[in-house]
Amino acid sequence: MALQVLMVPFFHQLYFSVPHLGRFVTTKGNFRFSSATFLFYHEAVAVSMYPLVRVKPHTFFIDIVCEHLDWQVSSVAQIFNVLEPAFSTMVDLTLDYREHSISSGRHHQAGRRLWRELLGSFRNLRTLRVHEGLVGDLSHSLCSEGELLQLLPEMKELICPSGSVDDNAFTPFIHEREVAGHPVNLIGKAFPVGHTRYRFDSTYGPTYIEPDT
Repeated sequence: MALQVLMVPFFHQLYFSVPHLGRFVTTKGNFRFSSATFLFYHEAVAVSMYPLVRVKPHTFFIDIVCEHLDWQVSSVAQIFNVLEPAFSTMVDLTLDYREHSISSGRHHQAGRRLWRELLGSFRNLRTLRVHEGLVGDLSHSLCSEGELLQLLPEMKELICPSGSVDDNAFTPFIHEREVAGHPVNLIGKAFPVGHTRYRFDSTYGPTYIEPDT
């Protein structure tokens, strides 16, 4: 019988080497991922992957205990670059966020390179949803700077807060895709993400992450 659910916790470290996990996921599990949600919050980054778009429960869950946003993005980028072959069917990605009250200015923003390394693992992605707290980082990271269509080449929809559309945060990226003949539909919603109450189970018991106020 094939493995149906996999949960993998990690503790904070600077570098992750997970080649065995990549082989395990692709050979031992009967996994077909269509969507994923990344939640960046003050204690950790939690990743849930689902067989269908926006349909629970998850079949693969990763939790990395790490406090600062740039470390969180670096950690998941390293892990998901190894796991990339398992995500050829991934079409929907949500980047959720809760305010990092302990973050200093040095750690609060994740660098453009880190975000691009993470997003580069999802080459067949069609829809990307972005929390308001990540718009600044993502709007800078998506611009090509001479690498047009190397990042998220199949993306068709970008869903972000309405204010980000009004502020033209993603205008350079949308213009680049239009010029290249690969348009992306920019959809502004009041709260595209941020209203989910999360529950994560571990050996220490359940952890609850409340929605945005």
